[in-house]
Amino acid sequence: MKNLILLTAFITTTAFSQIVNLDGCNENPTIAARSSCLKSSVESLLYNEFVSVLDSLKMEEGAIKNVKMAVFVDQIGNLYIKDLQTEDPVLKNATIRVIRSIKPLQSYKNHLGEMLYDEFTIDMNFSNPEKYSASNSFSENKIEKKSNDNTQKEPEDQPFAIIEQVPKYPGCFQETNLELKKCMSDNIKTVIHKNFNTTLANSLRLNGLQRITVMFKINKEGYVTGIRARAPHPILEKEAIRVVKLLPKMIPGKQKGKEVGVIYTLPIIFRVNDDNKEERKRKNRRNKNN
Repeated sequence: MKNLILLTAFITTTAFSQIVNLDGCNENPTIAARSSCLKSSVESLLYNEFVSVLDSLKMEEGAIKNVKMAVFVDQIGNLYIKDLQTEDPVLKNATIRVIRSIKPLQSYKNHLGEMLYDEFTIDMNFSNPEKYSASNSFSENKIEKKSNDNTQKEPEDQPFAIIEQVPKYPGCFQETNLELKKCMSDNIKTVIHKNFNTTLANSLRLNGLQRITVMFKINKEGYVTGIRARAPHPILEKEAIRVVKLLPKMIPGKQKGKEVGVIYTLPIIFRVNDDNKEERKRKNRRNKNN
């Protein structure tokens, strides 16, 4: 049997097939920060699910559809929908699918050891998502400077490495860009470790180090969009995209005081150990000794 060990590194630059794990939100120190993390995570899950059913929504250009609800988290971590309001049955069914896909959370206790319940509200407007405009190359976007162009333009998408004000991951309250970058990287690492399907190694017949490169954008609204992946096997690419879609909505990054899309590049390295092969070697050594 093969084990898949996830070694994650970071460059500072449709329907759910698996249960989604949001226990990373429990690492926030307060119930308010945990609630904010859960709300952003659920909004991001909803956004990506709505995108996956866009054809069924038949939305006209400029149309906006609204979803309102309260989400209740009981003391043993189960999530329930309260008072779901939307006029579109496709969005209603998609919302129910998202909540049902979330694995029950570990109980959240206060400093007295008491298990706490939680509740947060979502009021979400959905419109046709913007198209991802990055080039097909996985290299970092180049920023062209035109000295003779004096016209004022909207800031373009910026690489994570040089953005003036980085996006803020839910629960990251640091003040400096460097601290916020580290907080974001640590949280992304947690999401990937908790949700990546490590059993893929059983069927892919891979050995040694396997590298996946993922590129995505945190758009002007704070949603993760335009996810692309490159890997030695298409199944790894698909799984990497699926897991990155679980990242929560963030406070968008800013350049020159205005919200901009931020390009993030994420390398993920897999080490696959062939335990069966090692076991056979041990058995052969024992047989020789006997």
